[in-house]
This record gives sequence, C-alpha cells and structure tokens, in this order.
Amino acid sequence: MSFTSQFFRFLVLGHVLSVVLSLCLIPNLGMFFLFINKEYYKTTRGIILSTLVYGFIIVVVKTWVEHSWSY
Repeated sequence: MSFTSQFFRFLVLGHVLSVVLSLCLIPNLGMFFLFINKEYYKTTRGIILSTLVYGFIIVVVKTWVEHSWSY
C-alpha cells in the first residue's frame, strides 16, 4: 500500500477528513479580507464561490464518505 492510500484511509476511518478539509478553508478567510480591502471584487467573488464549493464537498464527505467507510 502506498503512503497516500494509507493516509487517506487513516483520514476517513478516523473521521477527520472533513475536519482537515474544514481547516483548509481558513486561508480563504484571510485572502477574502485582503482582497476586499484592496477592492478586488471579482477576486472576492471567486473566493466566496470556492468556499461554497468546498462547503458542499465537506457536506458530501461528512454524510456519505465517512459513514460508508466506517467499520
């Protein structure tokens, strides 16, 4: 088994994959405030969209992936 497959298995079976994905959204908050202060509104719109996509992925992982892989 490769390292990546073992690591992914550890994240899913430990029910921490959604937590790790949620922590990856923190830099989006900093970039959002940086670009909103510089008045780059199209960039902030993209950051909001990517955050919503990440949120949808987190909901999918939390409801289906983590529960289906639990033993």
